[in-house]
Amino acid sequence: MSQNENNQNSIIPKKKSDLKNEKRGAFAAILLSGVIIAVFVVYYLILGEESRKKNSLQLIIAIFRQGDRSPLKWETYPNDLYAPMSEGTWPDGLGQLTNAGKLKSYEFGRRFRKRYSKFLPVTYNSSLVLVQSTETDRTQMTASAFLAGAFPPNGKQIWNNDLQWIPIPIHSISPNEDNILRVTKPCPAYDVEFEKAKNETEKRMLIKYETFFNYVSNHTGLEIKHLSDVENIFNSLTIQQRNHLTLPSWVKVKNYMGLMENIVLEWLVTYSKTDFMKKLRSGKLIGEIVRVMRDKMDGRLNPDRKMFAYFSHEQTLIDFLHTLGMKNLFKPSYGASAFVELHKIKEEFYVKVMYTKTYDTPDILSLEMESQTSFLPTLEDFIISTENYVPKNWEKECQLK
Repeated sequence: MSQNENNQNSIIPKKKSDLKNEKRGAFAAILLSGVIIAVFVVYYLILGEESRKKNSLQLIIAIFRQGDRSPLKWETYPNDLYAPMSEGTWPDGLGQLTNAGKLKSYEFGRRFRKRYSKFLPVTYNSSLVLVQSTETDRTQMTASAFLAGAFPPNGKQIWNNDLQWIPIPIHSISPNEDNILRVTKPCPAYDVEFEKAKNETEKRMLIKYETFFNYVSNHTGLEIKHLSDVENIFNSLTIQQRNHLTLPSWVKVKNYMGLMENIVLEWLVTYSKTDFMKKLRSGKLIGEIVRVMRDKMDGRLNPDRKMFAYFSHEQTLIDFLHTLGMKNLFKPSYGASAFVELHKIKEEFYVKVMYTKTYDTPDILSLEMESQTSFLPTLEDFIISTENYVPKNWEKECQLK
């Protein structure tokens, strides 16, 4: 093509369709820019609002899973390279908080203190902070380590200049009476409902994952008859991995740890599968949270505490988050937690629920609930969204009909 032809082509008028396409492209670019700007503006406003709400905090309720532990006696299998009964591997015994669990719980307490430094009392005060734990060594030790980081002694509380620590009371519930945290108090109606859910879930998943379960059985020497068998194997392997022990080669062929984690999560969700099960598993805990928030709002909380801390297990967190309608449920790692904050903004009370997947990272994320219609629901909205899960009489509803 000659230079003249090029020049002629360059001045040929554009078709109307081409002009329309260009206008559409320009409009789309402007619209996209506007959306991006709007997103940044909203993000900035939310951050600004969050920073303003720091002084609006009235109450915090925290629920923790215990820190890293050694295996339980049933979390083993015939071909286990590191049998839990080996005394040299787990010097503190089985089911106990490991040194990593102690240290990370302590560091989590320090991060917690830093995050809420403007809200928490400078030193521990029994009228401002209440700590409750299940009656197991590992949860109570987690609580002790966390509190050592969150509430070091100051001023007149210092009783040993060489020891920046004070003993803080941890209240526990007898397993036969616990219907709040681990929920080990007998509940016949729940047991019947759980047995149905368990049989249905196991029947479906044992068929769905038959090939994989046969693979696991062949390498572990343990026949997979129940999903709890997979849970125990996964827990054992996870503990080995977190303690820098070499995993067996059969696990590394594919992402079998990830697959087992998904299977175990689906199994653990079975404990709160129906609304009735949710009510009996998490209803008392949610009811207690609602009660203290409502009393705080009405000025009737006595003592007028700022913080309630509960130290429990992964099942407690799964049941709690599942009952609240968490959109992307996860299997809580060691040190995972959920936080319920009560805020007062312009004479209105709001609830913010957050969570951490593990204490390994400082990330604290806002909880997205299925029923949540606003970024920060009011206390009354929160109460309405959970009221069907709060039993009016737990003992009576546990009775067989």
